[in-house]
Formats: sequence, structure tokens, C-alpha cells
Amino acid sequence: MWLVFLIPAAIVLGLIISVRRDDASRDMIRAWTAENGCRLLYAEKRSILLSPFALTSSRDQTVYRATFMTLEGQRSAWVRCGSFMGGITFSNHVQVRWD
Repeated sequence: MWLVFLIPAAIVLGLIISVRRDDASRDMIRAWTAENGCRLLYAEKRSILLSPFALTSSRDQTVYRATFMTLEGQRSAWVRCGSFMGGITFSNHVQVRWD
């Protein structure tokens, strides 16, 4: 009987964690842009496996395809949030790989 409540609770918890991870990643990217004198135009979450970070990332990191306005003009890049060991929960590290 208790499984009737446990399964929906687990689903809701998973959705909350997923949304929180996305919000944290976007906040990290915004902070990076402010520190580096550029402006974020667009960011879309992508699969780690289909990014240039595939072999060096953990499942606790997030990867985005982003477009920035820099002093050099509009530029695109791959952005990885979090560290290998700490993910985005314990690290605010942002790595940008320009095209």
C-alpha cells in the first residue's frame, strides 16, 4: 500500500532535482559571463556523450551549447559546469571550449 505513495514521491523528487541542477548550471554560466566581460545570448543543455567533453566528464556535470556576445563579436562554445569529482553540487567550476 505504501508503494502507491512512494513511487509518485520519487518521481516528484527526481523532477525537482533535475530542475535544480539546470538552474544551478545556468547561474554558473551567467556568473562566468559576468566575470569574463561577455553576455550570454543562448544556452541549450546537451548530452555529455555528444560533446567534446565526453571522455573527460562525469555524470554529475552538465554540458551546454552556448552563444555569447564578446568583444570579438558573437561566438559559440561548449560549456561544462561542475568538476569531475564534485559535479555541480560541490563545484562552481565552468569550462568553456570556444569553436
